Amino acid sequence: MLDDRGGEEDDAATVAGLEMDVVEPETFPLKLVGFVGRAGSYLGTFENVRTGEHILAHAGQAVPSLGLTITELSVHETSNEASETAPFGGLVGLAILRDDETGAETRLTDRIGSFPPAASPSAPGISTPSFDDETPSLSP
Repeated sequence: MLDDRGGEEDDAATVAGLEMDVVEPETFPLKLVGFVGRAGSYLGTFENVRTGEHILAHAGQAVPSLGLTITELSVHETSNEASETAPFGGLVGLAILRDDETGAETRLTDRIGSFPPAASPSAPGISTPSFDDETPSLSP
């Protein structure tokens, strides 16, 4: 195909002699779907995204099939300020998982997803990485 200068258009995959590949982040193998219970005794509902299996688990519980341990499970109240990920405020579950092989920690919420260790929010008073101008945050 010709471009507006009469020459051939560059293929987006080979711009300036470089071959471009699509890079997608790897999905974390466990998803925090929600939580049940009462303060001090919450259980997390998790989904193994590789198998679709649902797991009901507590803090300190291992997930041997994925090589992970749930080191912390807590629930925090959000502010009433509306945002894209928390339109009505309310409770948000937070799970901290440790990779049994590497020791790396990943934090999951039931609203936002997973955060690599460098971008992980801390509890209480979670503030998430800046994805856009409407970054959700949790009240302590």
